[in-house]
This record gives sequence, C-alpha cells and structure tokens, in this order.
Amino acid sequence: MAIQTLYVRVGEAIRRARHAECLTVTELSKRIGITLAHLQKIEMGETACSLHVLVSLADEMDLSLDELVPVAIEEKELVA
Repeated sequence: MAIQTLYVRVGEAIRRARHAECLTVTELSKRIGITLAHLQKIEMGETACSLHVLVSLADEMDLSLDELVPVAIEEKELVA
C-alpha cells in the first residue's frame, strides 16, 4: 500500500466515525482544536495528520487508534 493510500484509508475511517457520532466537520475540528480546512484535508486523504491529532480524534470519538489506522499494514507496503 502506498503511503497516499494509507492517508485515504485513515481519512475514510475518521469520516465514518464522525458520522457515527453525528458530528459535523466543524464541530469535531473545534473540539480537537484544529482548523476546519485541516480536518477536511485529513478526511479526504490529502494530508497526513500528526500523532497528536490522531490521538485527539480517537479520544474525542471514544475510539482506539487501531480503529482509525489500518492494522494489516506490512512495512513493505509503505512505499512512497
């Protein structure tokens, strides 16, 4: 899996979790202290997010990190 594919899959997982919590992008971005534009780009897989932001997202939606990050990733798949 290319690194860009990982970003997309993480973004999709965040979006699904946000919808399950009935949160708007605006609400979630305010709760975790990032800009609306940044969260939108994360959800679209256009940018990576820091570990701090990922942990904040998981905490805010009461999830574990492995629910947001694909766990079946082999090192050889992370080729840029």
